[in-house]
Amino acid sequence: ISEDARIVVINDPLYDFGGVVAGDDSENEIAKLDDFLDRRGCLVVFTSPENADNLTNLSEFLEEWGITFNPDTYVKDMENSISIDGRAIVSKYAEENTLGASLYLDISSLDTMPKTILRNAMPLNILWEENSKLNGTIEVSPVLLSHGSAKALYDGKESELGSVPLMTISRDTTLHDNEYYYSYVLACGSADYVNSGYLTSNTYANADILYNTIKLTGRERIL
Repeated sequence: ISEDARIVVINDPLYDFGGVVAGDDSENEIAKLDDFLDRRGCLVVFTSPENADNLTNLSEFLEEWGITFNPDTYVKDMENSISIDGRAIVSKYAEENTLGASLYLDISSLDTMPKTILRNAMPLNILWEENSKLNGTIEVSPVLLSHGSAKALYDGKESELGSVPLMTISRDTTLHDNEYYYSYVLACGSADYVNSGYLTSNTYANADILYNTIKLTGRERIL
């Protein structure tokens, strides 16, 4: 990964990334991602429920950042959806004054916040309590959640789900020469989040959240 790169995007991978291979570190793609994040980079992952079960190495890597997937599980919410099948979810925003909420501060002041849509979304798990940190450095926060009326659809059967994370952000903090530096991992359980219809519409906030992610993690004042 180029030394100049600040953000790596993994968009709906079909197959897993290379892990430990005896005697050949050049094939270890997970180690390269780890090194990139150690250089204060940002990783953005969009994953679909039907492919998540194939991503053993990537999933184990994301566990270190406090995130796990629920493969083959879809979120359905007939009360909060823009589609008749209940699977184009209108997400709920995270609580104010959290790391996740910082990705839409510029639109939270509007009289009516625009909707953010996650089609064919998979619920995510946060592995430790919000605002707590693993080894004192990594914190995890939901960015977008399902509403309390949401249900989980797995193997053709529905079950109660409620409000769970659909997009999360993790931040690793390091201190060097009395200055704080950050690495980030943004994970989303919907590959359709970046559907052009959602990103180009002024009706939805999908693009706004991505712009703010770039601004936050890329450390750029002007996009």
